Amino acid sequence: MNRYTMKRKTLKKTVMSLLAGGGAAAGATYDWTGGGANNRWDNHENWDCGAFCDPTSYPSTTDDDAIIEWNDTIDVPGDETVDSISIANDGSEGGPTFQGVGETTTTITGSSVIISGANSERTIVTATAAARIKTN
Repeated sequence: MNRYTMKRKTLKKTVMSLLAGGGAAAGATYDWTGGGANNRWDNHENWDCGAFCDPTSYPSTTDDDAIIEWNDTIDVPGDETVDSISIANDGSEGGPTFQGVGETTTTITGSSVIISGANSERTIVTATAAARIKTN
């Protein structure tokens, strides 16, 4: 995804949030950028949430939505519950790998998990033995 597309998506999310009456107290929509120093889910630098949310946060509440369109390995250090998880590939076959950190199994839970492909390519979501993705 190029920077123009990312800016357009951020603007669209901002307008939609304003139209819906969204504010700081409401959940936010977070796009995975992988721009942090590591690939941890809980690193706010890996997420873009637009202009009307706390830029030092990451998807971690049942009101938040997480969008992942990259073929990254995402380290999940602990259980996370969000409203929805949308996973799509970035135009090449593949998708993200969710990897638990440490000895225990970690789980990402969402009320919905949406998996889609782009450009006729398959989206493949991988969860290592120490990570799970589930709906509640």
